[in-house]
Amino acid sequence: MVENFTKADPEYGQRLAEDLKAAAAKKLTGTGTAHANETVHQAEDAAHEAKPY
Repeated sequence: MVENFTKADPEYGQRLAEDLKAAAAKKLTGTGTAHANETVHQAEDAAHEAKPY
């Protein structure tokens, strides 16, 4: 896919390839939305109802 962009515009193809690599690295480190959603679910599971006054 990136090859087509690189053929059409080498500079844009290079930037696209770098951005895709950066996005993949970010996803692998657990800083993406999936990690955030999992953290919220863990917090909800660990939470308990407060005692009423």
